[in-house]
Amino acid sequence: MTQPSNPTFEPDQDEKLTPVMIYTAHKLIWGKALSKQLIHVSYWLMSDMAPNYITLVDAQVLIFGAGQTTATLKIPFLNIQTSQINAYHILPPADESPYFGADEPNRKMEPVTVLSSIFRFDASIRMATQSNLYRFLNVTKEEFIPLFDLLMTSPVLPAIKGVKAPFALIRQSTATFSYNG
Repeated sequence: MTQPSNPTFEPDQDEKLTPVMIYTAHKLIWGKALSKQLIHVSYWLMSDMAPNYITLVDAQVLIFGAGQTTATLKIPFLNIQTSQINAYHILPPADESPYFGADEPNRKMEPVTVLSSIFRFDASIRMATQSNLYRFLNVTKEEFIPLFDLLMTSPVLPAIKGVKAPFALIRQSTATFSYNG
């Protein structure tokens, strides 16, 4: 894969572009993630195929910080180190099937509020029916936790009225969790 200098870009035959939104400690980033065709981008960072960097085509970056005005930058190609990603999800119209069966027995969706940086996610976490949030968080060792049917808002950026997504991943070490319900 070569990154051309002109603004038009076509992925190779075995690649695809998937619209995503990425949340970091000081940026909100959206664009088209470049991946292999076979990759499920929704849960890419939970897989053995997780990259060290995610390449975004036609990226837009909203930078925020204490006491500064937010500004949006447009960047044709942006490489984000995955260790900087606190949360991410695909954007409509992209859609991917869930990695589990919805009718799987002994599982429940627990409504939660998750805070990461300046972002609030009202969502559900999927867990065993006999578990609760406290137990789930204390036994879960995965770096990223799946969130379902989420609404993202930001008390610091009121212009963001809310972003809805059916599925997102959030880095457990950068998040705080509470019950929502």
